Amino acid sequence: EDKQSQNLFVLLDRSSEINFEEAIDFTASLLQAAVKRREEISFLSAGMNRFFYPSIRTEGQFEKTLQHLAVVQPDATFAVQSLLQTEQQLMRRSVVVLVVGTYTDAIAQLMMNAATYAVAIICFVVTEEVQSPKRYAGNHQVIFVAPSHFDKAFTEVAKQ
Repeated sequence: EDKQSQNLFVLLDRSSEINFEEAIDFTASLLQAAVKRREEISFLSAGMNRFFYPSIRTEGQFEKTLQHLAVVQPDATFAVQSLLQTEQQLMRRSVVVLVVGTYTDAIAQLMMNAATYAVAIICFVVTEEVQSPKRYAGNHQVIFVAPSHFDKAFTEVAKQ
């Protein structure tokens, strides 16, 4: 895969209150690790307000993203799969990193049908109920991560 034409597209699910604060912490840590590694990274958080940063490369851009994460609420009235469908053009050549606080049947269905959305989708489920990773067609996978193991999760993103 041509890494030069791919980027990480981080998408925060704001449709559920379950483990929301933990998902925020994980997202901030993930973005920080990507900025340190000088990854090409985009970030989208949508709910009552939409926050999109097409390219986070500098500490200043990262700080603005952290400011958003400090005040954001779990206020999306739509499911994350509808957001993926509407934003397909932004994600087409990306590795999409989806951060959620709970693994639902809708997420499982999304992952089974995710082939058209992106090069790969890695869904991180931030939860204390850690399970074995789930693999789907292509490079799509779901990884359950406890807050105490955030650092290990970043190696999965780096592999993509």
